[in-house]
Parts: sequence; structure tokens; C-alpha cells
Amino acid sequence: MLDDDSKRMYFGGESFQINKLMATSAQTAFQILGNHALFEKMQFGGMTVEPTVLHHDFREGGVAETAVPTDADTTIRSVIRYEQIVPGARIIATYSLFRNDTLLSLSLVDIRFREVEGGTRVDYNESVHFYDPQESGSQRRDMMLYTLNGLETLARNLDAGLV
Repeated sequence: MLDDDSKRMYFGGESFQINKLMATSAQTAFQILGNHALFEKMQFGGMTVEPTVLHHDFREGGVAETAVPTDADTTIRSVIRYEQIVPGARIIATYSLFRNDTLLSLSLVDIRFREVEGGTRVDYNESVHFYDPQESGSQRRDMMLYTLNGLETLARNLDAGLV
């Protein structure tokens, strides 16, 4: 549910790109994204709060929803909708971030995976619209880089049999 201000206020948009060489295969990355327990570990490994994966359906048309309490009265919720999945190669998704029931942002994401010498090249592209003046592209880029680094670390551990 959106409050009245979120329905009317638009504070701008940004696009950014992250190019990353991951020392793992695209197949392992997709294995993590498709497994509820591994997805949760990738998203929240190392966090000191008690996050929750409310729903996880990694398929075209599927939805993943997570919630992270930031204090006693506030929860940040993410809702991802997978628009297109080409196993081992590409993910196109939309996602929304909410603070409680207030819309913070809406994004379109295109992630491409390409096997290269030494691992997998990941090209992450995001276009985001902000509905909260405290949100910024640099914060979002940092958050997504943290997530991609978590994916790589978990994938390397999975490849090494440590998970």
C-alpha cells in the first residue's frame, strides 16, 4: 500500500552500471539465485539484524520478497519480479524498495553473465526512480556491489565445498 505522498512525489532517477569479474562460473551463480537458503545467505550473510526472505520464486514471472528490520518501527522491504531469465546468461528484473509501506524506489535491472578466462564477467545495469529524497544512486550502487560481492564469495565457497 502506498501513502499519498509516495503516489505523487518523484525525486529523480539515475542509471548506473557495475562490471565485475567473479572468480566462479555463471552456473554456480544461478544455482545460488535459484535456491531459497543460498539466496538468503547471499542477501544477508554477515548482517547483524534478523532479515527474512518472505517469498522466493526464481523463475520468469516469479517474485522474491525480503524484509530487513532497521529498528523497532521500521522495516525495509524489497520486492523483485523476474521478467526474463536465460539460465547462465541473463536476468531482467524489476524491483521496488519500501520503508514499511512507503515506496522508496522502483528499478529496472539487466544483469548479463559471460564466461571468461578466470571466471564470469557480470555486467549489472540498473535504472532507478526515487520516491524518497534520502535515496541516491550512489547508495544503491554501493548496495548492489555489496550484493554482487556476497554472491561471488558464496559462489567461491560453494565451488570449494565449504557450503
